[in-house]
Amino acid sequence: MMIGGTFVPLASQKLINTFGWRRTFVIFGLVALAWAVSFYLWFRDDPADHTGTNLAERLLIDSDGDSTRKSARPDLQAHGPIPWAHVFRNNNVWLLGGGMITMSGVYMLMTYWYPSYLQEGRGASADLSSWLSGMVLGTGAFGCFFGGWLTDFLVRRTGSPRWSRTAQSVVGAGLAASGLLASVFTGNTVLSSILVAIACLGVQLELPAWWASPTQVSGKHVGALFGLMNMIGNVGAAILQTLFGYFVEMMKRWGYTGRARWDPGI
Repeated sequence: MMIGGTFVPLASQKLINTFGWRRTFVIFGLVALAWAVSFYLWFRDDPADHTGTNLAERLLIDSDGDSTRKSARPDLQAHGPIPWAHVFRNNNVWLLGGGMITMSGVYMLMTYWYPSYLQEGRGASADLSSWLSGMVLGTGAFGCFFGGWLTDFLVRRTGSPRWSRTAQSVVGAGLAASGLLASVFTGNTVLSSILVAIACLGVQLELPAWWASPTQVSGKHVGALFGLMNMIGNVGAAILQTLFGYFVEMMKRWGYTGRARWDPGI
């Protein structure tokens, strides 16, 4: 997804230039439909039903990762009901959900609003905007891959998942905040985009440390609780994007144009 997001701005602009925005929507819709059909044909809930797995792989999965166990557990699919009362009283759930609000909020800003900001706020052409937006998201993709390696490295090196993941998240958040702040103080559009790319790098550097944390605290209910914490973050981030849009329109009504209309919101 991260890599795909890098090329979407470039591909979108090329398609719009060639076919117009309406047909571009149709093209992307057809691609999404083809992906959905492919996923349906390939994906299986139970590894035993998948033609791509062999007996050794299925035994390893069924034994909960313990390759010394020779037989599958009969209760592999079974676990107790999710203890929602305990979940909603757990501080970690809310803290991790709140952390995801900040990460998703910044990343959605770069995904949904940044191309418009470049064109309307900084006067960039549509083609230049697509290249700069792709650079920003591409830097974020690198940050996500590097962050995954860094999370494992720091835990092995320090022996402390808590402090290594906390440090990684603090550094990532610092890069995100400082990069965005610095970007509004330069009049050079390309330099500003480089600073925003550093901010995107920081956001995505946090993400693998965040992913590892819900996985560790959720136990057998990792799917449901991971989804809950991620949903908290994305709902909050979606509200932030809506408020940002209202803010930009409000500044327009007050007579502000260009960067004066956009930069205060950033």
